[in-house]
Amino acid sequence: MISRQFKTTPQTPVRSLTVKRFAGQSLLFLLFIALISCSQNAQSVAQPGETEAWAKPKKVRINVGEIKEIRLRSSADTTLQVLSTSENPEVVDVSRKQAPQESTPLKPGRSVPVVFLLKGVTAGTAKVILSEKATGLNAPEKIRKTYLVQVVNK
Repeated sequence: MISRQFKTTPQTPVRSLTVKRFAGQSLLFLLFIALISCSQNAQSVAQPGETEAWAKPKKVRINVGEIKEIRLRSSADTTLQVLSTSENPEVVDVSRKQAPQESTPLKPGRSVPVVFLLKGVTAGTAKVILSEKATGLNAPEKIRKTYLVQVVNK
């Protein structure tokens, strides 16, 4: 009879493969959790009261000397005041247009349009922020709208 001898190799125990697989999966899971927490921390950098308006400003393009109206709805009562700021007033001048006086009294809870005027002063780019704040209090401002205004020469 011819006997065949098979060369046997020592096999890795099943248990060590399972441990290695579990360790690899655990490492991937921890990496995934770390990535998620980093992305949530990046989103939570905004200050209290800020909204998506701060994150994604609307782009506006105007000529030097041109005036553009921006409308924003606000509460009709006097508990909130609407503010406007330009981060670069040499480029964009922001002012509030006076609303005509209404003959009917304003009711609390009703909203009215507030109109701001953006005037291009010199060529450049400026961020304009429209926010509201409780009147007479040291409450933080709540950003309502953000515009990235590009002023160009005619």
